[in-house]
Amino acid sequence: MNGVGYTSAALAIGGLEARLAQSTLFQAEDPHVRVVPTTSNPGPLGFFSFAFCCALFMAILLGWVEPSAAFVVHGFAFTFAGLGQVLVGLLEYSRKNVFASNAFLCYGFFWLGTALTGTLTAAGVWAPSAKGSQMQFVLWGIITAFFWAQTVMLNLALFVLFGSLMILFFLLAALQTSPGLAHFTGGWGIMVAIIAFYIGGAVLTLEMAGRAILPFGAFNWTALRRRLRGETFGPVGTRRFAGDSVPADEKA
Repeated sequence: MNGVGYTSAALAIGGLEARLAQSTLFQAEDPHVRVVPTTSNPGPLGFFSFAFCCALFMAILLGWVEPSAAFVVHGFAFTFAGLGQVLVGLLEYSRKNVFASNAFLCYGFFWLGTALTGTLTAAGVWAPSAKGSQMQFVLWGIITAFFWAQTVMLNLALFVLFGSLMILFFLLAALQTSPGLAHFTGGWGIMVAIIAFYIGGAVLTLEMAGRAILPFGAFNWTALRRRLRGETFGPVGTRRFAGDSVPADEKA
């Protein structure tokens, strides 16, 4: 290979390295570099799909729609809330968003499991189990408690969402053996859906307008931010390294 060939190859390799360096998948965790994900934010899809199916589910408990509407819930739980949130979780993984990727994947599989269980039960493949359903809702409440504990590093909106969702799972567990809780549980679930719709809209308008039009209610955990060595988080957990751009009131 002549000198021109070596030069062309070197330029091509240099260009490839420059492109990879711009991707958040290969970006070094430099405390003086602010990480801006190179992919669009899939968060609104995750929140909207969760809120949609949650509202449908709770409408049955409240008697707003007939019980046969459970088939509508199962259909959208398979597609919109199930596969939709799994897709969002995978996209958040590419954005190095530990919180959102794990949360959307977990609740996406929750809706897929709910749809599969409901469909097979309705088809007579197996008999419904009140104790089994109660146990799984308790376990989901415990999982949600772990996510809720992390939201103190994010914002008030997510803190309220995951806290109320945790309570909803425990209410659904109690509902399996206490039918009188149906209306209260349904009303609480509608509140959870409204909060999720709000956060989805807030993230969407933030991405489109470039500023927070609908507030998230930021926590001012100065001491915690210091221990995190200048790291800050986006509205749904996207990690950014603030470095010298940390506000003066949050610097050590």
